[in-house]
Amino acid sequence: MDAWYRSLPPATTRVPCGGAEHTVGWADGKLVLADHPDAEAEMVLGALGGDKPGCVELAEIWDRRAGDADLLEILPRSADDEITVSWNHVEQTRNMAAGRGRTVRATAVSAAALPGPLFSRAAPPPNAPLRVRQMHAEAQAVRQRQLELMTLLALGQEFQFRLAGGIAATHADDPAVALTVALAGRFAPVAARWLGVHPDDITVSAHRGSGWGTVRAFGDTVWAALPIEWLASVWACGLAVTDGHLVVAATEPGWPVTRVLALPGPGADPVELTVHRQTGGTLDT
Repeated sequence: MDAWYRSLPPATTRVPCGGAEHTVGWADGKLVLADHPDAEAEMVLGALGGDKPGCVELAEIWDRRAGDADLLEILPRSADDEITVSWNHVEQTRNMAAGRGRTVRATAVSAAALPGPLFSRAAPPPNAPLRVRQMHAEAQAVRQRQLELMTLLALGQEFQFRLAGGIAATHADDPAVALTVALAGRFAPVAARWLGVHPDDITVSAHRGSGWGTVRAFGDTVWAALPIEWLASVWACGLAVTDGHLVVAATEPGWPVTRVLALPGPGADPVELTVHRQTGGTLDT
């Protein structure tokens, strides 16, 4: 697929790094560590046992989870779906994973979405039964994933959407169940607002093959089939509904000008629109 991220402007945020705050950016589909011009060298030093700056660790987490389709179950489904995690939450989770402090969850993230309770952190002795050592390793992996998830969510919604778009783009040709569920969970609210129907009346499947897919309505029931890449090139870029049209594809990704295919109504032929945007909203079409 085309470089979907071209339809998004750069984003920046401030993150804790050691005893200071550093700027972390996102541009051209990847993180940018503004205060670490030689981040790769710092990663190598960290791998050799040296101190690893917080920004560098963050970049490694981002790269490690950039293709984790399971994260789409937790990441926002719309701009109204706010997931607020502070860096204090992250630090508390880090202490918890290290066996310090009590379990802390961000209130905006449902308990069902995050991994379960954390069990004993003490490593079993080498002569412990194999199953006990396996269970400890599995629990350690759960704790690490929880910490990484909290770290990514703490970057804020702009980065959460960009992460979701990158994951969807990675799996654009893999309409597995998790990706189809992610597509349905994000398309249904958009189409519901567009048509004034209930999201439960919208059935969504992953479109395979050429073309953008189909969107049809039968009374109050809507049937849609869209490619997984719609999540990246349209939804994650804030292009889902423009000038009363439902956008089904970005034909020429770009910022602030994007060429799109959009539907004036279900079952209609798509029309080409030129969308002009600025940070914070759409200008005109």
